[in-house]
Amino acid sequence: MKRRKALVGILSSMLVLSACSFSNTNEYDTEVVSDNEVSIESTSEERNDESTAEITQNEDEIVEIDTTKIIEDQSFDIQLNEWGDVRFVSCQPDKDTNPHADATFYLMEQNQVIYKMPSVYENDIRDNLFEGISFVAFKDINEDEKNEVIIGLLYITGAGPQGVIPRTEVRIFEDKGDSFEYSKDISEYITDSMPEDGTIHDVYDKIKWRKLYSLDMASLYNEIKKVDNAKNYEGEWNATNCHSSLAGFFNIKNQTEDGFSFDGCFSYYSHTGDIEGNAYWISPTMAICSQDDIEDSMSDGYMVFLFEDELMYVRADYNFGLMGMNVSPNNAYTSGEPVYTNADMLGRTYTEEELSQIRQLLGDDLYDEPFLFGTTNGGVTSFREILKDGTYCKYVECYIPTMAESYKAIITEDGRIYIKIFTYGDESIYTNDSDWHVDDLPEVF
Repeated sequence: MKRRKALVGILSSMLVLSACSFSNTNEYDTEVVSDNEVSIESTSEERNDESTAEITQNEDEIVEIDTTKIIEDQSFDIQLNEWGDVRFVSCQPDKDTNPHADATFYLMEQNQVIYKMPSVYENDIRDNLFEGISFVAFKDINEDEKNEVIIGLLYITGAGPQGVIPRTEVRIFEDKGDSFEYSKDISEYITDSMPEDGTIHDVYDKIKWRKLYSLDMASLYNEIKKVDNAKNYEGEWNATNCHSSLAGFFNIKNQTEDGFSFDGCFSYYSHTGDIEGNAYWISPTMAICSQDDIEDSMSDGYMVFLFEDELMYVRADYNFGLMGMNVSPNNAYTSGEPVYTNADMLGRTYTEEELSQIRQLLGDDLYDEPFLFGTTNGGVTSFREILKDGTYCKYVECYIPTMAESYKAIITEDGRIYIKIFTYGDESIYTNDSDWHVDDLPEVF
């Protein structure tokens, strides 16, 4: 592969480049997800080379690297496409120069910089504040037989009580041969839908969904064929990586070289739906069915099954099958133990002492429903806010779609509790604040 000639300079003020121990404890950074993903091996080899300054893409532009800024547990020795054996280097920004400075990333060979990853922000100055790097991965996600560089950065906005909560920004760089290109559209698509504590697995999951929703299912249905080398996918598959009230399951059976039969049941809170029929192979990892292949459907359309990375991804057209309002089979499914995003929501939101006080305030009936039922099965959001008197508090909202029950709660740092219960048109305030005589919650900012 053609490479641009590097101009080397020695920075006498820099420290000796130390070894990268690769002792990253985040399992998502080192897990081999597919045959095309680069696994990152640990090494104890010491590096004793002097710190260096090298050029980037333009031979006339020299970029100095301060090796004291290298983030060792997010820098890796890898074999990257036609670049060969290189060291991928992540560098901390110089916040002393500018608090909005951004992290930078390089490829090094024999202690010389051979490439700087493209800047996402002009002059590497962010709109928000860099906090750290949560993951780095190398995987072919666009089927070009080259590994992309995938980076998860943590940042904070610094504005308001929620401004100190780190959020994840995803950057994907596509290998163009002698350079990399920032894939802006897919990076921003994934970033916009990432949870605050998103992992590399969230990235892979969203890439698969993007792939599924880009399919022309009507055209795909014409590609049905016999497949004799598909894995055995028979058994029960449960929705995973989702809310437990927006879940469901498929039973797959009678698998042949033509396809398989299936039945399933799904939910959207109190609404339910079901489906039964036959799917036919497109490839060893993909099958499809149309409205003519299922027993009954509320509308015409198609449904695709994609088997990848030990999961089954299902995409169906709207109202495909017999579905209640907002019910859909669209989800990721596992043949193992499902993971729910609202698991232990009660314990994640409240302490045992808070729950005991809330039970005393509400009484057993209201505590059981809507408070306990809603927190466990509804949609819950929790924020750190400030009351008008300057006291910090926990502000919780719980809503149960399809049911006319919900609540809002405020718990202050000094032990005051305010809960507003909504049940079928009625509203009631419960508090342990003897000085509070208003039929509403305190105002929060």
